[in-house]
Amino acid sequence: MRLFAAFYLLLTSQIIFAAGAFTIKDYYIRLQINEKGYIEIEEKIKVNFYEQRRGIIRSIPYKFEVVANEFNTERAEGFETVGKSIQTSITDVKVLDWDYEVNKSNGVCHIKIGNPNRRIIGDQIYIIKYKVHDPINFFSNHAELYYNLIGTEWGVPIDTVNFEILFPKDIPGTPEYNIFTGTRGSTENNSFSQWTTARSLVGHSTKKLNINEGLTVGIKFPKDLILKENSSSKGKWWIGLLPLLFTGLFYWIWTRFGKDERFSIQTEFTAPQGVSPAVAGYLMNDRHKKRDLTSLIPYWGEKGYLKITEHEKSGFLGFSKSKELEFTQLKELPSEAPNHEHRMFEGLFSCGSPVMLSDLKDNIYQKMEYSSQELEHYIDAKKYYTESGNLWRTLMLVISFALIGIGIFGIITFSSAGNYPYLYFSIGLVLSALPGFLIFSHMPKKTRIGTDIYKKLCGFKEFITTVEKEKLEMFLKEDPGYFDKVLPYAIVFNVAQEWKKRFEGLEVPPPQWYVGSSPHFNYLYYMNTIDHALDDVSDSIYSVPNTSGSAGSGGSFGDFGGGFSGGGFGGGGGSDW
Repeated sequence: MRLFAAFYLLLTSQIIFAAGAFTIKDYYIRLQINEKGYIEIEEKIKVNFYEQRRGIIRSIPYKFEVVANEFNTERAEGFETVGKSIQTSITDVKVLDWDYEVNKSNGVCHIKIGNPNRRIIGDQIYIIKYKVHDPINFFSNHAELYYNLIGTEWGVPIDTVNFEILFPKDIPGTPEYNIFTGTRGSTENNSFSQWTTARSLVGHSTKKLNINEGLTVGIKFPKDLILKENSSSKGKWWIGLLPLLFTGLFYWIWTRFGKDERFSIQTEFTAPQGVSPAVAGYLMNDRHKKRDLTSLIPYWGEKGYLKITEHEKSGFLGFSKSKELEFTQLKELPSEAPNHEHRMFEGLFSCGSPVMLSDLKDNIYQKMEYSSQELEHYIDAKKYYTESGNLWRTLMLVISFALIGIGIFGIITFSSAGNYPYLYFSIGLVLSALPGFLIFSHMPKKTRIGTDIYKKLCGFKEFITTVEKEKLEMFLKEDPGYFDKVLPYAIVFNVAQEWKKRFEGLEVPPPQWYVGSSPHFNYLYYMNTIDHALDDVSDSIYSVPNTSGSAGSGGSFGDFGGGFSGGGFGGGGGSDW
């Protein structure tokens, strides 16, 4: 009989064991091939310790690298690319009558057997049971079991090996198989084997296996004898199911504790009395954004508390010019102004007045942080949101971050262990956090007071984006500063561009609080300048200083020769501890 064609597998993680203080007197291994494609394995290892040890460590590889197929035989499905990692899966590990721990890392399943507080000597028996998924190779017209019954990584000699391989159905005809013994790469066969039935192969070694010698078996059989297992796809439904379940949960929380009452929008010509643009922006978004506090600058300017002067600076050799903003305090904020306004106003002029914007950069970010916190306190004190809504909003955020944390930990842990159902479960947890963060942005639920103000703000925003020029002309005649009064709210509503377009062709008087670098007032120039100026202000006052310091070829082992000891799945070795 010609040797089966080569199927080269290399362990992705080298398993190296020093010579242990024991020998293996008998190694029995039984493979029960399930019709669903996985293998149930039982190992019975009779060990003799000649020095005191706690037990043994059985190490079984499950990750292999595809190497070149020098015999140019047909490659199994999935083995087309040299260097690709092929991964089986080891599950349901049990050790009878012994304490044990299972750890999977770097492509190897380590089973540590024994009690750390107890040392043993002499003859011991270890019975290990486990399942191996995806160990069968499928070709165009047949399937193969190519398995290292005894791996070449045992650092101790093995006196005898007995094995039994059971198939779920009879293999028709005379099954083609081969057995290899010796160190990795050996094609010797120092064993005896026979088919006791059409589905059962039994055998034993005829020569002692020395250190780093193994026993590998290869068996051909019809590909329809068993199903092709694809454990890497098991549990994929978690990726869709978990996000769906958590979306339903988060949506229920939102409808119960976060959904605002429905209302019809009525146009409002002005902002609600006593509601600053910072508060308006918060209520419109249900959270604080940087532009909310930045909008207070034109708000204060229009009210006469500060003035901005634009200076033009020449660049290198006078070929380019840049603009610098200067802030001048005109008067103090009234004592009844909210704390968040006082915090920010004091921060702007903490270096004196006038002050250049460049001097504020990296210097008042803490004041801005305090202002943001004070704004949150102000919103809470005004009872714009229900207390239960705030609680559930916080809880939703905690749940979402927990899902990401647990999920990422699971992805790292189970991807290296090859545990696909738990890996997909972990991915599902991470994806489940996304609807939480999305719905979180629409929490919490507004109170009656908050809803009334929000309703008026929506009507004001509607007016800003739809008002006709004829009506604007009327407002400008009544109040020449009308544009400046509305601008801060247009900023937080994110409709400043629409508001500016409404004034095209109208005579807008120059603002008293903003002095441009050009002596001639131009409406379009003023609009664009204000836009860029507020962007610069936002970048500078929030700027934080930089504190950073320095598996085998997949070829068939049939017909063309080339199989060898240690070339299949499974195997591995062990040591004492």
